[in-house]
Amino acid sequence: MLVPRTQLLVGVDTDLPWGVGARVQSVSLEIRRGGASGALRDQRVTALGAGNGRLPLPLWVTVLSTDDGDTSPLWIEALGCARADGCTRETAVAVQRASVRFAVGETQVLRVLLAGACASSGCALTERCTVATGRCVAIDDQADVQPFAGTLPGRWADAGSPDAAVFDAPPVDAPAVDAGPSADGAPADDGASGTDLGRSDASRDAADAADAGTDAAMPSDVADAADAASATDTGARVDAATICPPEMVLVAGGTFTMGDDGSAPVGAQPAHRVTLSPYCLDATEVTVDAWSLCPAPSCSTAYTGTYCNVGVTDRSTHPINCVTWRQARSYCQWRGKDLPTEAQWEFAARGADGNPYPWGSTSPGAQLCWNRYPSPGSTCRVGTFARTGAGFADLAGNAAEWTLDCFGMYPSLPGTDPIALESPGCDRVYRGGSWDVSAAADVLSASRNHNTEAYQLYSVGFRCARAPTL
Repeated sequence: MLVPRTQLLVGVDTDLPWGVGARVQSVSLEIRRGGASGALRDQRVTALGAGNGRLPLPLWVTVLSTDDGDTSPLWIEALGCARADGCTRETAVAVQRASVRFAVGETQVLRVLLAGACASSGCALTERCTVATGRCVAIDDQADVQPFAGTLPGRWADAGSPDAAVFDAPPVDAPAVDAGPSADGAPADDGASGTDLGRSDASRDAADAADAGTDAAMPSDVADAADAASATDTGARVDAATICPPEMVLVAGGTFTMGDDGSAPVGAQPAHRVTLSPYCLDATEVTVDAWSLCPAPSCSTAYTGTYCNVGVTDRSTHPINCVTWRQARSYCQWRGKDLPTEAQWEFAARGADGNPYPWGSTSPGAQLCWNRYPSPGSTCRVGTFARTGAGFADLAGNAAEWTLDCFGMYPSLPGTDPIALESPGCDRVYRGGSWDVSAAADVLSASRNHNTEAYQLYSVGFRCARAPTL
């Protein structure tokens, strides 16, 4: 069933110098239900600047409604910190607050500016700082909230602010625009890619060092509408307006036929048309090495039974497996990402030509890590097999991959950025087949499988998705 999302997109920016060694080195974002002392919904600390896994500004975070009938507002507090690992409101360089109520069935956008004018405002927890004057005023529900119009705003100076603040001071160590995948393939992911790209283990480890909380994630369904309208290839190159992290590949968005009425298993029917906004997707599956960098409580211990990769010699660049759906999602959210939706996963696997398999239309053989050829007896090093034209690896075989969706029968109507309706205790979908399957139908781009959120097996891993940074 396709349903509109009830969600809030929170964008944090600053007019102060930011990045490594600058006045603002990280952003701490806290979201509570009902006020400063309410139940914690989301919390996140993100280091800012180029390289070492740090993220650029503006920082966009999605907050989804729990649909529990609670209509109390969200209390939002953003802190600009002089350290790379966060701060308290008492030690913050700048503080800003807001209050927002969800609009049922709508996506709303809130922009929060950590302004220099507010650096010493000392506002109470029930107040926000007026950007233009630095004065403290009572927090007004819905102040500065706008409906999502299809495009996320860029830097604050580019679009102006509700308080008419304008700045153009360049950040320290500002992130450069990524030129996108090379002609030889996609950027390397958390582990090693099939083309290696010369990244050392140390640099791969550093790329996974961004810190985030438990529930917030970069939005997976928002991007530049003009780019989406003109794009025709799922491996489109990144330009100055649309940026993915170096371990990810930009999928330009578009309309495709999802599902299969022919050779795929019954759960993949009926075939239907789906339209997606641009998004970023990890080039490879998350590796054991990358998983090991995620601290508690964001990541809990993976299972270590038979065929599980954690703790096994020479498996550091194999996909992490034996993790539950919740463990996989927590890792992605720690990275400022989320699990891909089923539609996002299948669109990337099919490519611009709508291929039945990630590598094309030829029958599976030596193209993937599976139990017919080369019959590995375990997972394989990520990035070794089944590369798409856009540069994604192992979308068939190796480890099957968790997606965000609850399992359910497909709709007969077309949809835009669909995600299956949430339901308590639902089974979650995983895709792509694994190293221990041997039937061609299991590795079709349209094939689906599902199990409980607590399912923890050697055949299932994951990769992460997020929206482009605009």
